[in-house]
Amino acid sequence: MVKTPAKDLFRVMEEKLKGQMVFKGDEKSGQMQGKGFKGRYQIRESEEGTRVALAIDEKPWLISWDLIQAKMDAEARTW
Repeated sequence: MVKTPAKDLFRVMEEKLKGQMVFKGDEKSGQMQGKGFKGRYQIRESEEGTRVALAIDEKPWLISWDLIQAKMDAEARTW
């Protein structure tokens, strides 16, 4: 959970993944695709902060789920 407003967090996600992922949606929910990955996202704001839910539906077979989770966790700390 972060304190960044949803619209700003969405902008950060788009900027960080520019050229790698294509986003279809808005600051609340949508889909993304690129580099062999397909997924969905949902961004929710509450009094405690902003929460991002990310679901990866397809991935390259060579990349493990553990590696994906570790990369997402490390990247999210920089937002």
